[in-house]
Amino acid sequence: MMEAQTLYQALPYDGRICLIESVLRWDTNSIVCSAASHLDERNPLREAGGLPVLAGLEYAAQACALHTVLCAGSTQANHMNTSALSVATVRGISWSVERLDVADDPLEITATPLLRQTDAVMYECAVTADGKELLSGRIGLMK
Repeated sequence: MMEAQTLYQALPYDGRICLIESVLRWDTNSIVCSAASHLDERNPLREAGGLPVLAGLEYAAQACALHTVLCAGSTQANHMNTSALSVATVRGISWSVERLDVADDPLEITATPLLRQTDAVMYECAVTADGKELLSGRIGLMK
């Protein structure tokens, strides 16, 4: 397990928007991250009624970005310039709850690259807690 904060230095994230606390495991084929920030009353994505489930897209996008940072140091992976990453597409999103803050346990965020190109990568992502899938879908990053 590694702290995610040092990885965020390679990305355009700052402060409380850095939602993921740790990378539980990763290789060039996937990443699994953990976060408890969904329970934080000061979460920057929180609304008056709680943390909407679609905020899970930001958690998933950050896991994808952290994976590209980790893979950038790997000679086994085709990688991009991580400082210029942007979310380009979100597809096939489904969810089973209305709010992420209903989960008492930490979130587990997984991302698996489906397609890698020189300037883009498509990930299959899932956000789970308590052994239950809360949100899933595909996120495309581009430089």
